[in-house]
Amino acid sequence: MSPLLAARGLDLAYGEAAVCRGLCFEIAEGEIVALLGANGAGKSTTLRAVAGALMPRAGSITFRGQEITRLPSHARNHLGIALVPEGRHVFPYLTVRENLELGGFQHREARELVHEFRQISHCNAILQVRTSTRFGKPVRRLRPCRHRPESPSQPSRPGH
Repeated sequence: MSPLLAARGLDLAYGEAAVCRGLCFEIAEGEIVALLGANGAGKSTTLRAVAGALMPRAGSITFRGQEITRLPSHARNHLGIALVPEGRHVFPYLTVRENLELGGFQHREARELVHEFRQISHCNAILQVRTSTRFGKPVRRLRPCRHRPESPSQPSRPGH
């Protein structure tokens, strides 16, 4: 059985600065993987390459058996692959609900998520909080909503 995601012989660099050489890994369907390493070890660079934000100098990346090494990031998004930044990249003067709706304007599922949140009283309160507040929880709750696979065959939300 072929792996869900595989990288073979990846050489990753920014300009002349080599970051990773000969990187290989395989991830099976349903497997949970953590990418660990010191600062500057190439963790973010590896994820950028998988998501298509950085083209490798050499090597290959396959997803569900399909070669995606040269596939642009927008095409990988349609496969369910996306890079979700860690920071609080939200519209600070909008509410959590407004951020969800703007972020998911092309995804029916984001609108459904807002509707589901409205049905739960404690979540409804969170939807009204402005993301510019000093409270990090509402902003952190937006993270899973930043990327929604477009294909109905892809998993919908973490934990569901």
